[in-house]
Amino acid sequence: MKYQKRNLRIKIKFVSDRPGHDKRYCMKTSLSYEVTPLKEGLKKTYEWYVKNEWWWKPLINDKFFKEDEPWKK
Repeated sequence: MKYQKRNLRIKIKFVSDRPGHDKRYCMKTSLSYEVTPLKEGLKKTYEWYVKNEWWWKPLINDKFFKEDEPWKK
């Protein structure tokens, strides 16, 4: 798969925490993980989103995801 170079501007806007958002999660787990190098991880993430548009594309026009803080209304 070839990657296109694009002029992308990243826009980050910090918003207040949503109600009920825990500051700390404390639980025991038996899950394991392995560390993936950043470049490889970004590549895998990009490929996943390209292959799974069905998952994220409907969210683009979803009212909840368009608003910065829908829980404040």
